[in-house]
Amino acid sequence: MNLKRSRDSATFKVVLLSIGHLLNDIHGNFLATFLPSIIQRLGLSLTQAGVLTSLSGVLNLIMQPMLGYMSDRTRRPLLIAFGPLITALGAAFLPVSPSFGMAFMLVGIWSAGSAMFHPQGLGAVGYVSSPGNISFHLSIFQLGGTLGMTLSPLYAIGLVNIIGYRWMPLVCVLPVTFLAAAYFILIPRVHENPADTEGVKEGMFLTIFRVFLKVWPVWSAAFTRDLFTQAIRFLLPIIIASSGGGLREIGTTLFFLNLSRSILTVIIARISDRVGRKEILLFTLWVTPVLIVPSIYLNGVVSSILLTSGFALVGSTLPITAGTAQELAPENRSIAGSILMGLSFGLSGMMMTFIGGLADLIGLQKTMLMVALLPFISVLIVMKYWREAGSDPRNIQK
Repeated sequence: MNLKRSRDSATFKVVLLSIGHLLNDIHGNFLATFLPSIIQRLGLSLTQAGVLTSLSGVLNLIMQPMLGYMSDRTRRPLLIAFGPLITALGAAFLPVSPSFGMAFMLVGIWSAGSAMFHPQGLGAVGYVSSPGNISFHLSIFQLGGTLGMTLSPLYAIGLVNIIGYRWMPLVCVLPVTFLAAAYFILIPRVHENPADTEGVKEGMFLTIFRVFLKVWPVWSAAFTRDLFTQAIRFLLPIIIASSGGGLREIGTTLFFLNLSRSILTVIIARISDRVGRKEILLFTLWVTPVLIVPSIYLNGVVSSILLTSGFALVGSTLPITAGTAQELAPENRSIAGSILMGLSFGLSGMMMTFIGGLADLIGLQKTMLMVALLPFISVLIVMKYWREAGSDPRNIQK
C-alpha cells in the first residue's frame, strides 16, 4: 500500500510539474512567431534579429547552472512558481516593443523567467522518480514543454486576433498565477533530498564544475543537437516571410514542427529504455541530416514532411540526454539538468547571432544546409565519449 501511494504521489507531482512546463513554454515561441514583424516594423537586420535570439541563450547559459545549484539546496517551489509568471510578462509585451532596446529588455525578462523554471522543474522530476522510470517521467515532463512550444505560435496568433495586444499581458499572466498557488499548496516541498555536504563545502562554482566533468560527453552531444533545433526555429520563420508568407503561415508551420516532436518524445523515451539510450540517440542523429538536406532543395508537401520528420527525430531525444546526465550526478540532479538544458540551450542560443550573420553573408539556403549537417558532429561525440551511470570511463569507446 505504501509503495503504491508513493508511486501515485510521484506520478501526480510529475503531471503537475509537466503542466507547469507547458504553461511556461507556451510563451516560448512568441519571439520566433513575432520576429519577422518586429524585424519589419523596427527595420532590423538579420544580425540584430540574431542578437535578440542569442540573448535568451546568454541568460540561460549564465543563470541555469547557478539556479540549479540553488534548486538542489532548497525544498520550496519558489523557482517553478515564479519563473512562468516572469516568462509570461516578458513574452506578452514583446510584440509591441517600440524599439530594439525595449525588445532586448523584454527578451531578457522572458528568458530569465524560463531560466528560473527549468532547473528546479527538471531536478524535481528526477528526485521523485525511481531509476527505472526516470526517462519515462522526464519524457512526460518534456512532453508538457513541447506541447507548450507546439501551441505557442497558435496561442500567440489567437491572442492577437481575439483580444489584441492591449489585453495580452493580463490573459497570459492569469493561468501562471493559479499555477504558482497550486505549487505552494500541492507541492510545498519539491524534494526531501538533503543538501550535498560536499557541494556546500566546495561552493557553487566548484560544484557546478564537478558535475560538468561527469556529464560533459552527454552535454556535448546535447549542445550540437540544440544548436540544430534552435537554428531551424530561428531561420524557418524568416525564410517563410521572405517568400511572402504571413503571420498565420509562420505560426502554422511552427505548430506542426513542434507537434511532431511532441508526439515522438514519449515514444522515443520508452524505446530507449528497452533498446538502449546510446543506440536510439545514434539512430536519430544519423537519420536527421538525411531527411533535412533534401528538404532544403525541394518545395511543397514533400519538403515539409522531410523537414518536420528530421526536426521531430532529433528534438525528441532530450529525455535520453537529461536522464543520463541526472543518473551520472544523482546528488545534484538540478545542476545536471540545468547543464543539459540551460548550458546547452544557452550556448546554442548565443550562436544565433553567428547564424544570423552567416545568413546575411552567404544567404538563407546555404546557412540551412550547414545547420542540417550539425547532427553528424553529435554522432562523432556519442560514438567516442558517451557514458552512462555505472559504466567504466575506460571503456566508453566501446
